[in-house]
Amino acid sequence: MAVDGNQMSKRGKKTIVLVSADHDTTPSIHGALKSAGYAVLSAKTVEEAVEMLGTDRAVDLLLLDIELFHDAGGSRTIEAAAVNRDVPIVFLCSRNNADLIEPGASAAYGFVEKQSGKGVLIASVKTALGLHSTRGGLIKRMSLIGSQLDKDSPGIGDLSEKPEVRRLSDELYGALLDSTADLVFIKDSRFRYLMLNRANREFFGRSEDELLGKTDFDLMSEQAAANCLRTDQQSLRMNGLVISIEEVDGRIYESRKFPVSLDGGDRGVGAFIRDITETRRAEERLLASEKKLYLRNRIAQLFLTVPGDEIYEAILDVVREMLKSEHGCFGYIDEEERLVNVATTGRAGITCGMQRNDRSPFHEKWKGPWGRALLEGRSFYKNGNLSAPPGHVPLENALCAPVMYGDRVIGNLTLANRPGGYDERDLEDLEEMSRYISPLLFARMQYTRKEDERRIAEQKVNRHSSDMAFLSRTAMGFIELPTEADIYDYIAHCLHEIAPEFRILVNEFNPADDTTVIRAIAGEHGILAAIIKLLGRSPIGLGTPMPINHQKELMRQKVEVGPGGFHELSGGALPWPVSMAIDRLLDIGTIYGMGFARHETLYGNILLIAPRGVTLEDTSIIEAFVKQASVALQRHRAERALERSLREKELLLRELQHRVKNSLGMITSLVNLEATRSKNDDTRSTLKNIRDRINTLSKLYTLLYQSQGEDQIRLDSYLRQIIRSLLETHVGGGRSVGIDLAMEEVRIDFKRAASVGIIVNELVTNTIKHAFPDGRSGRLRIRLEPTANRLLLEVADDGIGPPGNFDITGSKGLGIELIRVLTGQLRGVLDYSRGKETVFTIKMPFP
Repeated sequence: MAVDGNQMSKRGKKTIVLVSADHDTTPSIHGALKSAGYAVLSAKTVEEAVEMLGTDRAVDLLLLDIELFHDAGGSRTIEAAAVNRDVPIVFLCSRNNADLIEPGASAAYGFVEKQSGKGVLIASVKTALGLHSTRGGLIKRMSLIGSQLDKDSPGIGDLSEKPEVRRLSDELYGALLDSTADLVFIKDSRFRYLMLNRANREFFGRSEDELLGKTDFDLMSEQAAANCLRTDQQSLRMNGLVISIEEVDGRIYESRKFPVSLDGGDRGVGAFIRDITETRRAEERLLASEKKLYLRNRIAQLFLTVPGDEIYEAILDVVREMLKSEHGCFGYIDEEERLVNVATTGRAGITCGMQRNDRSPFHEKWKGPWGRALLEGRSFYKNGNLSAPPGHVPLENALCAPVMYGDRVIGNLTLANRPGGYDERDLEDLEEMSRYISPLLFARMQYTRKEDERRIAEQKVNRHSSDMAFLSRTAMGFIELPTEADIYDYIAHCLHEIAPEFRILVNEFNPADDTTVIRAIAGEHGILAAIIKLLGRSPIGLGTPMPINHQKELMRQKVEVGPGGFHELSGGALPWPVSMAIDRLLDIGTIYGMGFARHETLYGNILLIAPRGVTLEDTSIIEAFVKQASVALQRHRAERALERSLREKELLLRELQHRVKNSLGMITSLVNLEATRSKNDDTRSTLKNIRDRINTLSKLYTLLYQSQGEDQIRLDSYLRQIIRSLLETHVGGGRSVGIDLAMEEVRIDFKRAASVGIIVNELVTNTIKHAFPDGRSGRLRIRLEPTANRLLLEVADDGIGPPGNFDITGSKGLGIELIRVLTGQLRGVLDYSRGKETVFTIKMPFP
């Protein structure tokens, strides 16, 4: 069912069926038609298009790929369907396949090249739709002219003799053709000019007589004439309208050519040609502007979304794609005026001398095209005569632009190896892109700099926190280090914790002979065993002389570069071959040293042996630890000196205690001898009391000597010895005195033990002498009991007891007086009670 023009206009949008299987050009054609306001249906085969035409769906035009039309049976089926629906066809061709169409396609309304561009495509569609809707267009009128010529005159020379033809000719030429700025002409089958309008004559700058009968090869350059001839021939082959773009002497023309019936059955070519140079250039500028805007938006989006240095490679890819270059590099100038090549990209297999993140010092590597652009601060391009460093991709051409922020160079964009080379327009495009990138790059550089500063500050804070934690932990380690532990070994392992790549030697300085002695080694596992194998002995304990000037250097307590190898390290003590073997074994690079010093006293030093290629960047934590270790070594040395002194004093004290014990024993013997010789009972009794008191102290010194230097003794053991000795001495003559001892284990210092011992001696002696007179037997009970905050001593007996008028606070006896005085020195309380037992109780603070 046909759809007339009124129906189409009422529908609004015209519908075009695009029939093509060309994946390269179909999307752009589809987009161009939609942007021009057409509804577009797509079909990839003739069968799909015929199916669409067989429905009630409105179709206004077929845009048909010529290759699909030429397929077997395709031309007949699609043409029949188009004629049946009264749908015009415009053929899509390339320059190489326009001759596929045979003349006589009755539905054909034009021919357009796929690569002609949006303007030509839309113009072809509009023309075809206009011709089809009016059915009275130029092609039909020219055909009528040809028919009239065929009927009325056998030759072209008789045209002027026919009034009706002359009247039509005057109307066409005078009223229409000469008034248009388009170039209009008619050519015969040999493509010779038969008619030209005024605009065409002015184009050639010749009169009509000079132009008639001439071909384009007589009037134009060979290339321009060949282009015109190609489209003339296509129009005849197509037997329909051919719209194409032709270029003549630098100007661009839109050509609409169609077949014309001439006198005698001959067929010629008619044409309307319009100069679209400015329109085309405006379109190109618009397209270029749109593309640049798209690229700018894309770059801005990259700056906002792509993290880190990946942004630079992404931008370089955009610029390289824009200027169709095979290779490129993009870098920025850092604050130290170094070029940082953050992006190099190109085809697979391309090599470049400028590596990613290669930081080139100012001017040092600024050579070649990009170096010239940086140094001169201007853009340029060069095609040919370019050299490249060894291993670099060969350079056919290059385009370089510095990225400027104000008058400052902040970066570089370099492209290379564009097929066909670069020109001024490429230079302008790159400069424009460079100017656009400049503020974005500067902002990113500032952001990156601040981020780097923040990251460095954060690293410093973290490192400081880690260092403080290390120093705090090792300080507690020094404090809690057991006495039997090796402080030098502890220092070595702490240093290895903060410098794991280094071998550590910790030495002690002996001021007596100005030598340093290796005390500890830490580092690579098994290295000590290898050194022992080389030396034939352990290096631990190996001493080397230390010159005075070296001692002064170590007193500064700074990490400094030390000896150059093991031979120098040993002060020449090791043979040269052995030293060289150790150097190779340890892979010795740089040796760093620092001294342990405190208050102008050198205690030793450390040596950090770095493998080759390793350097010590930050020495602050090492210096802080060594200073801390210096304090620990000072205390360690002082403690060792104090320990030696205490050991010496302990030996002297034990010797003194031994001698006092011997002296007291001698005194006891002398007093006992004197008491035996005395014939006075009172004198003998007094001497025996003195003997017992001296013997009490002698037993205390015996216990002290046996305690191996401890400052406390077992009070319960001491009192048992005193009581046992007194009973053995004073109980005899048939008397029987039983004893009940209830004494818990009590440790007490020497001074208080002596006082308690004398008190017990006096109480027990007094009980034995006075509680059991005339051979009377009885029991003696002694209790020693510590409590939470006091010590209880109780001495009781079941004897006759003291006289009735006995007053413990006013007794004048020496023994009771001595007990009262010693109890007061112990800050104790003396109690006395009498019942079934006579009980003396002493309570004193304890411990």
